[in-house]
Amino acid sequence: MALVASQFPAEWLCSACGREFPTLPPPMCPGCGVIGAFSRADGAGELEAGGAAPLRSLAERAPTLRIIPTGLAPVDRLLGGFPPGTATTIYGARGTGKSTIALQIAGGLAERLRSTALVVCPEMSGELLRRTAGRVTVGLGRLYPSAEPGEWEAEANELGARVLLIDSVSRFPRPVETLHAAIEWARAARGVALLLTHQSRRGKPLGAVALEHDTDCVLRVTLRGKRRTLAIDGKCRWAALGAPVEI
Repeated sequence: MALVASQFPAEWLCSACGREFPTLPPPMCPGCGVIGAFSRADGAGELEAGGAAPLRSLAERAPTLRIIPTGLAPVDRLLGGFPPGTATTIYGARGTGKSTIALQIAGGLAERLRSTALVVCPEMSGELLRRTAGRVTVGLGRLYPSAEPGEWEAEANELGARVLLIDSVSRFPRPVETLHAAIEWARAARGVALLLTHQSRRGKPLGAVALEHDTDCVLRVTLRGKRRTLAIDGKCRWAALGAPVEI
């Protein structure tokens, strides 16, 4: 006799339709089509790396998942956009253009949210940041460089920003604290946090492992010759893994 899912103890639950799964299902529920609505059936939620305190699922943070497109066709083809209340790690080797791509994404999101994108960049001079931002084709006027990188939370609140770009997290004295503060800011403000870092020698995000495990999505930028690509690296809680896109 064939075994069906209902014969196994439920481990995961779709909070949108109530369907139960014995193992972690794909990003989109096959029962109702809602993306990212899964939580542990025992109520434990999703766990941080290392089994620390439970994190709320995307469904708990936003009962109806709304994805904001960036206006950048390759990015939207890969991800659909970015849901409010999420944090994304973007990494790549030096010179791959990840800062420019992140500024494009931030400007596009701010434009569609009719808000401001706060750009926190302690390793880049104001003049260099302005030159880099000048390559942005969408939402340039909505990018606001941080005056005091160490006080970015107060600046974001004062501006009413809905997009936060930190370039890069590894340059802060306490990168893990900065990372978790950005994640909590995104949830509280219903905003989108983009957290940049360089690529380590082993080809992973440079810095704390939390940059891989604690954010909602990890994106990698690569450059081979003149071909720059963007890819989901391991996980994205609202989009299925797909082929890299040229950007």
